Amino acid sequence: MEHWGRTVKKLTTSKRSPELIISIAGDPKTGKTFLAFSTPGPHFYHEFDLGGLNRVLPHLPQSVVGGLSYEEYPTLETLSQEGSLEMLRKFRSEYRKSVAQAASSGGTNILDTETLYWELTQNALVPQDDKAKK
Repeated sequence: MEHWGRTVKKLTTSKRSPELIISIAGDPKTGKTFLAFSTPGPHFYHEFDLGGLNRVLPHLPQSVVGGLSYEEYPTLETLSQEGSLEMLRKFRSEYRKSVAQAASSGGTNILDTETLYWELTQNALVPQDDKAKK
């Protein structure tokens, strides 16, 4: 935790680029991912909703696609608790890097979708016997 605290302090005390924090919610296939890409670039895209980006890519301007950083995380159904924990660690590491990069040079982090990230966190951190009690 100490390391993370130093990172946050470094980010908050250094000169930062303008940033934008938004949350987009809506029914499936209503344009949430496309809307997220209308934000200032470059874009750092973390995909839990596999296939979401493929549906949007053909409709995005080449200038957006060219500056895209992309991380993909496999579907949760195939992961054990240990696998989920490993993927959660990978995500947190990549997300911290992209937040730091966006803070220093501008850009937008996109997490698609928050619901699937929450499920990953639950899968990784809640013991299986606790889930069975429900």
